[in-house]
Amino acid sequence: MCVQAAQAEGKNLWRISSTMFTTLCHDTDLKPVGSFASLPSAGDYPSLKAGDQVANELKKIGLAAAATAEAASG
Repeated sequence: MCVQAAQAEGKNLWRISSTMFTTLCHDTDLKPVGSFASLPSAGDYPSLKAGDQVANELKKIGLAAAATAEAASG
């Protein structure tokens, strides 16, 4: 709905957006579950610890060294 239409209908134009970040415990196993576990492609996704997944993503974007140094100094 466009702003003009909302104004014409007397609707509230305020909108608040927020970002929420979350993560799993580092030792949580990530793997296909439920009906996805029985799919032929489930074998393409071996079990992986959540901490390892985070480390892999940090390496891909070049932040692994910074994250490791921060954790060591903390």
